[in-house]
Amino acid sequence: NSLLKLMQPAYFLFITILVVAASLVLSNQLPFARIEATLADVRISQLARSEVVDPSIVIVAITEESLGNNLTLSPIDRRFLARLITAIGSAAPASIGLDILFDRPTQPASDHDFGEALGLLLVPLVMIGSPRPAAFERAIRAARRVASPALNADGDDAVVRNFTERDRAGSLVLAASMIEATGHLDTKSDFEIRFGLTPNGDLPFRIIPAHYLLANPSLAATLKGQHILVGGIFNDNDRHLTPLRFAEGLPDRLPGVVVHAFQLRQLLGKTDRPSSLLWSALLTALSAIIGLVLGRSTLPLMIRSMVLLCSFAVLGLFGVALFAVAHVMVSLVAIGIALVTATLAGFALEGTHRRAQIRSVR
Repeated sequence: NSLLKLMQPAYFLFITILVVAASLVLSNQLPFARIEATLADVRISQLARSEVVDPSIVIVAITEESLGNNLTLSPIDRRFLARLITAIGSAAPASIGLDILFDRPTQPASDHDFGEALGLLLVPLVMIGSPRPAAFERAIRAARRVASPALNADGDDAVVRNFTERDRAGSLVLAASMIEATGHLDTKSDFEIRFGLTPNGDLPFRIIPAHYLLANPSLAATLKGQHILVGGIFNDNDRHLTPLRFAEGLPDRLPGVVVHAFQLRQLLGKTDRPSSLLWSALLTALSAIIGLVLGRSTLPLMIRSMVLLCSFAVLGLFGVALFAVAHVMVSLVAIGIALVTATLAGFALEGTHRRAQIRSVR
């Protein structure tokens, strides 16, 4: 009995560490990883409402209204694009990114006007390129930077949550290529994209319809020194699931140009989310301790079950509040796994202790 009493604290500490490590690892494995990702998306959609409109990034949106009845939608009319980039370039922006795929020629006169506009442009411009460029696109590539159209969607649920600087072929993606074109790209590892909204529930970017910009030349002057993303915002084309899919007032799929804007904002070094590993480990450890105590308790099973559920609710709410206040995303799934696993371990440990006591009495 004396030996058991001496060993109990060591067992307690060992089991706690083991449960914490196992819970954090399991929360990143299927099916727990998908549950955790969904819970994180809900928090982002509902609570990430403290962003301000980024003054250094502007989205010039090409819509059905921009194209009108006389311009082609796919591919977008090149003469229209020529007028658009000329108007933007006249303001001397920091860079221009065209989130438009150039994979085939259109009307010869329109393509000629577009090529001339590219040649006269004096600011860095990056275009989206296809994996197998046609002869028309190769001619454009000779004069301008071409980036990969890749957006890193998770394989489990096709949600774009993470940024990858290069695609599988080694080409820079659009946001990274725009920063590199200005000479300021610092090599960064892949990271989680920090999606968020303004307090009013709007996207944190200034969005100007392309036709409005062309109709108001004085508006182009406000683009000086900014990074300009030009892309289509259509109802059924180039849409992607993001963690903002549960946000009220937004469609569940965001336009690709908006996703590129979130990536660009983070590459500019403004919005990295605080690390959550320490907080996740602390809350998971607290869950494990509570579970071990409940497992070894002599309280009736019903009461222990109620305490277990209440503990998960309190710890979970604290984790949600932590994100709302400090943007720290802790693993709610790891907390739950630790509570259940530690409770079962404590129950088994208490049973072993009682059997040892009975044997010593005999």
